[in-house]
Amino acid sequence: MGQILDFWRRKRRPPAPFPLALLVAILSLFAAHPSLGQSAAAPRPATVAARPLDRTATLLLPGFGNAIGIAVSGTHAYVVDAGIGHRIIVVDIADPAAPRVVGTLSDLFRLNGAFTVRVAGHYAYVTAAGSGRLEIIDMARPDRPVFAAGIADARLAGARGLFLAGRYAYVAGNASGSLVIIDVADPLHPVVAGSLTDPVRLAGADSVVVDGHHAYVTAGAANALVVLDVADPAAPAIVGSLEDKFALGNAKELVVRNGLAYVASLAGDSLAIVDVSTPSAPVLLGAARGALLDGAKNLTLDGDIAYVTANSGGRLTLVGVADPRAPAILRSTADGEPLPDARGVVVAGSRVLVVARDRLTIFAIARDAGPVDAGPVAAGRVEAGRGAAGGTQYR
Repeated sequence: MGQILDFWRRKRRPPAPFPLALLVAILSLFAAHPSLGQSAAAPRPATVAARPLDRTATLLLPGFGNAIGIAVSGTHAYVVDAGIGHRIIVVDIADPAAPRVVGTLSDLFRLNGAFTVRVAGHYAYVTAAGSGRLEIIDMARPDRPVFAAGIADARLAGARGLFLAGRYAYVAGNASGSLVIIDVADPLHPVVAGSLTDPVRLAGADSVVVDGHHAYVTAGAANALVVLDVADPAAPAIVGSLEDKFALGNAKELVVRNGLAYVASLAGDSLAIVDVSTPSAPVLLGAARGALLDGAKNLTLDGDIAYVTANSGGRLTLVGVADPRAPAILRSTADGEPLPDARGVVVAGSRVLVVARDRLTIFAIARDAGPVDAGPVAAGRVEAGRGAAGGTQYR
């Protein structure tokens, strides 16, 4: 019996203590590499301190304005102002260091709440959110713009986003929760070809991009990106959507390129990247967030760099998007660079143009950030030589 008890005691002997030196080594490893043990599914975007961009020129625009949208075609920039003047302003940018206003057109009704501008041929297309209209302006003489035609419709209430593709203009009705497709084959006689109204899924429709036979619409009030089949313009239909109150909170402008959608989120203070290669099932890949994207509203894409205007922060911020799962904030305009209520942004050649309240500011592209040509861009615009509508167009 004694032998049995002795054997049992040996079996219950407590395990040897964990080597203290090994424990210290493991804790040191985690301290040096805090990412160890974290999920790789949601990488934190890298952020670096703001570094100033090189400003080429700033042009104060006429009147007490609220410049929102910008388009560039040739040597002219077209700025729409939703302020007191309700106008479109034509700026000669042939010399980026000395931009100058060469023409304006104002109308309290037809351009009330002028929001987005696109240019095709010698016409400028402008959405007027305040009056629920699409206006077509003849720019054959940039110094003397004149109205060519216009169209009003209840479905255009709060008209904001605008995209030109082929013979059609696609308009996002913010107040109506609609996508309206307008036949502009004859710019002098625009006519509604079809529409879809969904006050829930398209609530706060803001920006629209068409790629192939799909339209991509940001629905700010729904915190969503919505995909529609527009193969038949008379009968557009929703085929997919993605909602995310953080990454897509109050979603604003978007860019679509190579099966990816890049979305500026006002409430999320972020740039989100969504895989839309399967339009019926969009998937969030990653997002860059931070104070340098405070109130993100507008953006454009140049190679692997996204230029995002942070409306609340009054900044232009560059985000590296080479890895769509881990976009990284690269740099931003300095605190002392005045870009109040920064809105529309466009890359034109070696310059970046930004409109902010009462001014147009031109920056030199930061070549060390490495922008490269990454193919055609669909971002609420059709770029020169890259799309059926022609012109270089930005909102």
